[in-house]
Amino acid sequence: MSKKTVCVVGAGASGLCCIKEHLENGSEVICFEKSHVVGGVFSTLKSSSYDGLYLTISNVFMSYSDFPWQNDSIRYSPKEEYAEYLNLYADHFKLREKIKFGTSVEQCTRTEDGWNIIAKDVKTGNETNYTCDFLTICTGSNSVPKDISKIAPGFMREKIHSIQFQDATPYKDKTVIVIGAGESASDIAVDIGTIAKSCTVWSRRPFLLAPRFPEMINNDPNHDEYKIMQTDSLWSELKIADYLEYFNANRIHNLNPLWLWGALRQGFWDAVNQEGSKAAPAMKLLCAWCQFNWKAIDANPNLRKKAWLQADQAAFVTKNSRLCSACAKGIVDIIVAPNAEFSSDAVTFPQVLGENLDYFDQPQSRTIVNVDSVICCIGYETTCPFLDIDDLGICLDPRTWFKHCFPPNLGHKLAFIGWARPHQGGIPAAAELLARYHALIVAGKKDLPENYAQIGMDEGKAESEFYFLSPNLKSLVDYPSFADSVAKLIGCKPRMPMPFWSPSMFFKYWIYPMWPCWYRLRGPGANPQAANLVLKTRFPISRFGFTSINPVPTILTGIVSCFQTFVNTITFLFRGGTKGANIGKNYLWNRSKYFVLHGNSVFTLF
Repeated sequence: MSKKTVCVVGAGASGLCCIKEHLENGSEVICFEKSHVVGGVFSTLKSSSYDGLYLTISNVFMSYSDFPWQNDSIRYSPKEEYAEYLNLYADHFKLREKIKFGTSVEQCTRTEDGWNIIAKDVKTGNETNYTCDFLTICTGSNSVPKDISKIAPGFMREKIHSIQFQDATPYKDKTVIVIGAGESASDIAVDIGTIAKSCTVWSRRPFLLAPRFPEMINNDPNHDEYKIMQTDSLWSELKIADYLEYFNANRIHNLNPLWLWGALRQGFWDAVNQEGSKAAPAMKLLCAWCQFNWKAIDANPNLRKKAWLQADQAAFVTKNSRLCSACAKGIVDIIVAPNAEFSSDAVTFPQVLGENLDYFDQPQSRTIVNVDSVICCIGYETTCPFLDIDDLGICLDPRTWFKHCFPPNLGHKLAFIGWARPHQGGIPAAAELLARYHALIVAGKKDLPENYAQIGMDEGKAESEFYFLSPNLKSLVDYPSFADSVAKLIGCKPRMPMPFWSPSMFFKYWIYPMWPCWYRLRGPGANPQAANLVLKTRFPISRFGFTSINPVPTILTGIVSCFQTFVNTITFLFRGGTKGANIGKNYLWNRSKYFVLHGNSVFTLF
């Protein structure tokens, strides 16, 4: 039998693991990469992303499951360090020889047996035809910036998309408006604010933030997240529990019902801003903004209650507290307003809902004059100009694709890798699992569910209902639940260690973050040596480190989880699991957060 040929478009973090997994499963692979380097947005090219960019999850979480980080540190790596890691991965698995660099894909046409690809040399313009059996698109959801032509109409001075921003130097002593409150907006605004005359962040709606180091920002009034990440000597002192991923991406916390998840967070946010609280100013700002998220919902009491209970789970969370620290120090101002009116060099916000630490019962008006620049951090759009989506009968909405990967009508002939963006965790972790699954299907070792298209539509509708405060971010998934759901399809979902046989691994299974290495302990492609290098050798329990924040929530959630297991069983018996597009009116109460999305079963939990 001749080898199956797989075409991979893009050699970023998603494309690299896709190449590797298909090669390991016996397929022939050809990859087209427009630039001359690997890595995508994390390449060695200076222009691939702005200066001073750091990961928002740890290097351990961003590592591929069978290729541990270069050393035993756990840290938030700068973009240059992660680019180096991706290059080491490409070299280790000899992936470069399968990549045609400097080549863009112009057209992909479906044929009876597979695909016809027209690729162009970006230097010469020469086009070449290729054929393949399977097509995987790994350009990701952050490759094409959204159009800014209709943003800030009437403004006559500089206006750019954040993809054009490299560093803050050009904005010294200027007045700048940054539109958006995501991770890039936070970094850009703080960098500019330190040297500009003024810098104001405008968000159309309230937003959620989470600190990279929850313990530190809570206790240190002078907390500087960026400075900590730049100080190498501090990394050896930090423990696993110092990182955000411990709080939002381990099994024990995700086994709790959403009402408890939300109540713990709302209680903490409220306590921080009580009179007499000794919390750091930056933490007070962060908690106040998180509470704005549900306070701003006035029209629908039921929706407001739902937002309160889901807390930081109803919307995308900006995992960056630099903005809080900068605002607390007066370096940056924050305005939350549904609209803005721009003139040639000024902007008026007629209905300000919140400003810095203040939330207004009645909207206020604010005007900023002599504005020099507007930087639009408004994100990216999913587009594949080389695909005739109408002819293929698909739409570019990952919530209509099975596991954000397989659109209907085409089976596994077409796969999108990199359109599952974890609410907590990193895109490469989800991409690698999907690449493993697709490679196994192509190799004839696994199959798509017979009704995969309907499952994809149903799960997508449930996701939209769940993430109702981020309606436009269609790629968002709940990582703990999503990762296990794909791992079950692969056959690599980790089993719970027995507490009497392996108490340390039992503890880690429930308490440690759900790092990618967990999914190499068993099943197809298992590499327990690589997994245990991380889980046993590099990160023994002595490196966990309970902090002043985490013991009580962890103990409480552990107790509730034991009770919740029985509630989950009853719910599944009477409701038939989590199948169906409607997640149900009682999903906040009647099952663990882990079982709300992505179709996991209580009977395969352990």
